[in-house]
Amino acid sequence: MTFKADLRCMMCGHFLGEVTADRDGQATRVRGFAPGPRFRGLGHQAPHRCDKCGGSLIFDEIEQVAA
Repeated sequence: MTFKADLRCMMCGHFLGEVTADRDGQATRVRGFAPGPRFRGLGHQAPHRCDKCGGSLIFDEIEQVAA
């Protein structure tokens, strides 16, 4: 299954950007990351922590897309 989702911080709610990812069983592989307007991280690589407060990230507003 391929999906798009907003990448948000669980702690402060900061929107980091949008990811495109594949889910195969239990594994999720990020294929692309489009930074949001207030993203302060380096490059266009999907972050592992919030660039604002250092909190954990979640996928929000998940939408399945055609493979």
